[in-house]
Amino acid sequence: MSKLRFSVVAFTSEDAASPASELDEHAANSQGYMTARNCSYPQELVLQLTDGVCRLTQVQLLSHQTHIATKMELYVSKSLSFDGDATRFSRLGFLTLKSNTESRYMARELKTVHIDQEAALLKLRIHPCHVNEHNLYNQVGIMAINLRKPNAAGDLSFDMRFDAKTAARIREIQVAKDQAVANEDYDQAKRLKQMEEQLKSIGLQLARLEAQKREAVANEDYDLAKKIKLEIGMLEASVVSNETQPILPIPAVAPSPSRSQVLPRIGADQRSLSNFSPRDMYPEEPQTGKSGSFYGDGSGSLRHSAQGKLSDGHELNPTSSNDYGDQEDGDDSAPNPHFRGIPDAENLPDPEEIPSALAKESEELIAVIGPFFTRCVYSNLWNHRDAAIRKVTMEMDNYSVEPLRLLEVCSTLAQSGAGDRIAQVALSAFGLMDRMVSFGARVRRDDMCHIVRLPLCNTFHRLYD
Repeated sequence: MSKLRFSVVAFTSEDAASPASELDEHAANSQGYMTARNCSYPQELVLQLTDGVCRLTQVQLLSHQTHIATKMELYVSKSLSFDGDATRFSRLGFLTLKSNTESRYMARELKTVHIDQEAALLKLRIHPCHVNEHNLYNQVGIMAINLRKPNAAGDLSFDMRFDAKTAARIREIQVAKDQAVANEDYDQAKRLKQMEEQLKSIGLQLARLEAQKREAVANEDYDLAKKIKLEIGMLEASVVSNETQPILPIPAVAPSPSRSQVLPRIGADQRSLSNFSPRDMYPEEPQTGKSGSFYGDGSGSLRHSAQGKLSDGHELNPTSSNDYGDQEDGDDSAPNPHFRGIPDAENLPDPEEIPSALAKESEELIAVIGPFFTRCVYSNLWNHRDAAIRKVTMEMDNYSVEPLRLLEVCSTLAQSGAGDRIAQVALSAFGLMDRMVSFGARVRRDDMCHIVRLPLCNTFHRLYD
C-alpha cells in the first residue's frame, strides 16, 4: 500500500507547542499534535486528502506515550471541502488505546486499522484521556497519522523510527536482498537480511536515545544528557561500521576461529585483562535478530497493536492477545516467548546450540541462568548476547541460587560483555555491573571486591579505547 498525503483542515483545540499542523509531515523529531490544556471532550480533528476522493484502505495512529486517549472514533466523507457542521460524515467505528502502565509510559502505541472506503475527508473524534501522573493537564497527544491506499510502499513505522540516512541505507539493502532472492542467491539474501536487521535495531536505539536526550535537556538534567550523548556516539560508531560492510559478498579468505574458551572461567582469579568477548571467536558478520520491535523504550519506540477489520459500532477486535509484537504488514513472524519482556528482543530467533566441545565450560552458566540464555551468551548474533545480559540484569532477584554463585556468573557475563565489539552489548554489560553493585550487599565485602575487580578493569580498558 502507498501513503496518501493529507493536511489538517479543522480541529477543536491545539496546544501551541504541539500544533495540529505537525501531523502534516512525518519526521523522527516531530512533536506531534496535542489538544489544548484542560480541554473539554470529545475533541475533533479533520484531515483532508490532498488528492481528493481516494480509496482509503488503512489508517495508522501513533499515540503519545503518556497523553493517551481512551477511545477514538473514525468518520469519513466524500466531500471535497470541509464546511463545518454542514459536512456529512459516515461513522466507521471506534478503537481503544491502552493506558500504557505496563510499559511505565516508555512506549508509544501504534494502532493499525484496515478499512475499505472512498473518502476525501477523515474525522477523528477523540474521547477523554487516560489519567496518569505525567499528564497534568488532561491532554491527548497524537504523534503521527498515516493514511494508505492500495499498492506500493511506505510505512509510518519506517518514517518515525529511522533518520533519513539510516532509512536510505536500509532500503538500499532491501533492494539488493530482493535481487538476490530473484537470482536464487540465498546465502547473499541471508547476509543482506542480517545487515538490514542490524541497522534497524541500531536505528531504533538511536531514536530512543535522541528522544531521551531531548527530554533530559528539557528537564535541565545535563549530566544525564551528557551520558546519553556518549551512548549515542557509541551506537553511531556501530552504524558507521555497518555502512562499511559491502552489499556485494566478499569471499572468505580464512576459516572461522575456534569457539573454545570463549568465556572467562567462572570464579577464576585471572591475570589477563584482554578485551575478550564471545564475538572475538567469530568472523565479523553483521548478524542480528528480528529487531523491528516497536515496543521498547521510551519516547521514540513504537508498538504495533493487533490488526483487524473495523466495523460500524464495534471495537477493533485484536487477532492476538499479545500487544507487544513487532510484526509489520506481510510479516508472519511471531514474538519469541523466551525474550518476552526484553525491549527490542521479542522477535529474535532462537540461538544456535552450544557445541559439545564447550559443554563442560558452559555447565555453570547453564546451572544458574538456564540453557537457553547460556546459548544466547555464546551466540554469534550480538542481539542474543545483549538480550542474555539484559535478562540477567532484570531477573537477578528471581534466581534460586546463592547470591555469591549468581554474582560470579554475572561477573563472567559483565567481563565478557564489556569487551564485546558491539557497543550496545558493552552498554548492557555496564548496566549489569551497576545492578551487581546494589545486589552485592548480600555477600561479604571481600567477596564482592573480588567479583567486580575484573569486570571493572575491562570496563576501564573499554572506556579508554
